[in-house]
Amino acid sequence: MRNRSFIVTLLMVMLFGLPMVQTESSASALRAECVKVTGQNVRLRYGPGQEYGIYCQLNKGTILTYLGKSYDNNWYRVRYQGEELYISRDFASLCDCNGGGVNNGSQPRQKTKCVVHAKHLRLRTGPGTNYDYFIWVETGKPVYFNHGDVLDYLGVTVNGFYKVSYMGRICWISSDYCTLK
Repeated sequence: MRNRSFIVTLLMVMLFGLPMVQTESSASALRAECVKVTGQNVRLRYGPGQEYGIYCQLNKGTILTYLGKSYDNNWYRVRYQGEELYISRDFASLCDCNGGGVNNGSQPRQKTKCVVHAKHLRLRTGPGTNYDYFIWVETGKPVYFNHGDVLDYLGVTVNGFYKVSYMGRICWISSDYCTLK
């Protein structure tokens, strides 16, 4: 009977190309409503495997909504910024959103600020040096930031750039020149 179930699952994956996901129903899963990122610059993917595209990278301590796990138990299915995505269990752990983390009993505070530690740092329109500098429409000039300036961090890291908000607009800033707080 077990082989039959496996064969049916395998055929479904082969026919439909869909990632098969199981939902937890045990008492421990009910307590574990969140997933905490335990590695640095961990990739969120569109499916449960390295062959799936990367949505973004997250920093250690980021908390995600837990939705289930892959059938091979190697990936957590999570919700992040309204998207259903996957994170490897090698770089994340289940945690109780209401009661804190699995290991230490306390949920880390989300980092929400990006503090600049450089001079004349410019924002980009996307996550990389191949993107244009962010130009302020009113002046037609790039916006510069200096040591101690603070931006709102939006919880996403891609290609070594942090997604930030400046005056209500989405921009990117190099992680080499600022620190998350």
